[in-house]
Amino acid sequence: MKVLKNQVLAQTRKSLRFDVIFNFTLLILLSSASCSSQWILSPRDKSIKEWESNERREDEKKSDSIHGWSVYSRKEEWSKKRKTAPLHLSKFQAFSDLLSFDYQQLAGFSENMKSYGITEECFDELFWEGIKESLKFCLSSKYIDQSSVNNLIELELWRNPDLEHPIIRPEMSKIGISRAFEALNEFSGEWHGKWQAMKVHHLWLPVKEFKMEINDGFTLIGFQSCFTGDGFGWNYVVNTKNKVLILGFVYHFDNSGRISAKNPHYAFLNPGNQLTWVSDSHIYYEFMCNGIICDEKKHYTITGGRYQKQVKQYKLASGFQAVYIPEDKQLPAFKHLFVNNIRRTKNLLSKKLAIVLKNLIQ
Repeated sequence: MKVLKNQVLAQTRKSLRFDVIFNFTLLILLSSASCSSQWILSPRDKSIKEWESNERREDEKKSDSIHGWSVYSRKEEWSKKRKTAPLHLSKFQAFSDLLSFDYQQLAGFSENMKSYGITEECFDELFWEGIKESLKFCLSSKYIDQSSVNNLIELELWRNPDLEHPIIRPEMSKIGISRAFEALNEFSGEWHGKWQAMKVHHLWLPVKEFKMEINDGFTLIGFQSCFTGDGFGWNYVVNTKNKVLILGFVYHFDNSGRISAKNPHYAFLNPGNQLTWVSDSHIYYEFMCNGIICDEKKHYTITGGRYQKQVKQYKLASGFQAVYIPEDKQLPAFKHLFVNNIRRTKNLLSKKLAIVLKNLIQ
């Protein structure tokens, strides 16, 4: 009888252990299924998540922060707040609505946006990557001050004899919030032109004014979305404790619809709402000409070049000029400019060739 009782107790314990293990396992499986169901990603969304994961690892490895603040962590905070805040009270939802409107405008403007496979969610993600990278670039050791950039333009471009369209001499000018918005809005609208051999059709949307604190030292106060012919991007107006920054970021795509280049840049403002954009390899001196220095109708010029640092100063390795007009007819040609270094070499070769020909004739 005692043996039978012990067998029953042992069997009961086994049954209880099985029930506990089974229920615990079931709970884990259900929990995993619930979590995984929230993260069923499309291939593009998966690539974005992989990018975020890589960015987080890079931030941890390099302790990459801007004045002690991680742009990525702030982006996560925005994302959480957008999901949890009531729609009628959510400032973040209001911002998303503005960005969504711009996405619809660009998507309706060009079939290329559809071929890129860019969704609204991806558009939103790329917006924040753009502001992060452009701000990081502007605050990096690659930054060139306005005096150096203006000096480069004056020496290499302003008096360049190969210019098709004259440009205004650059001068120092402080960026104010209203002037930044005014300068960017001057370029709003559709533009046609040629960039090297490529015919381009640009669209710059009006600036959206929206105040959103990025961190204790930086506040986004406006942005401008654009389609650039082979991609899209944004201009950002950021207010700091000391000054106003104009930043930009453009994604370029190849013929297969993949991102081929990412271009962060920042801008200086010159008198007459002229903008000088600086990337890590080029400068772009842009201004709107509406009968200011020529008799043609409204158009804008982009005069610039690829720069290199030599000893303690910067020099242009090549130069160019493009003129964009509102109508798609009689498009001005893209112009390659001979800059000083190349012109000196060209003149030297011409002199040597002249000597050789003279000797042959004699």
